[in-house]
Amino acid sequence: MAVCVAVIAKENYPLYIRSAPTENELKFHYMVHTSLDVVDEKISAMGKALVDQRELYLGLLYPTEDYKVYGYVTNSKVKFVMVVDSSNTALRDNEIRSMFRKLHNSYTDVMCNPFYNPGDRIQSSGSDAAEPGFPVITTWIPTCEKRMGGRPGHGPCPLGFPRMPRPLTAW
Repeated sequence: MAVCVAVIAKENYPLYIRSAPTENELKFHYMVHTSLDVVDEKISAMGKALVDQRELYLGLLYPTEDYKVYGYVTNSKVKFVMVVDSSNTALRDNEIRSMFRKLHNSYTDVMCNPFYNPGDRIQSSGSDAAEPGFPVITTWIPTCEKRMGGRPGHGPCPLGFPRMPRPLTAW
């Protein structure tokens, strides 16, 4: 299960960062920011080796005792960082790739929104205090359940968060 998701701009400032257990929010922010050095190292190593530029998934950035940090970078150098609970051993690498692809598609939807100014922080479309302990990332991805083939409010979230208590609304 993803416990923290971050979208980092090309200039390394956060566009969006949310964590599910809010009591450890500072810890997750620190993990995301320290992972940016590893992301930069992997990007520079890929550039020197002339690896296929279509491969956007960076893989495991670093593991800690309780969490694993994964990375993804877009062609425009926007970085996605996801912190996953280490206790979930059933989570495979291709499932992480799939989550990043869905997150990238949702980020693209936000960029296509005519009311969004590129470079501004991404705001959730719902209330941040909708339910105590409930992650807000699912409200930022208004079409995640549609992409998973479920009806709004009834399908599984690709990031592993619990179902929404009510159906999501369009922009």
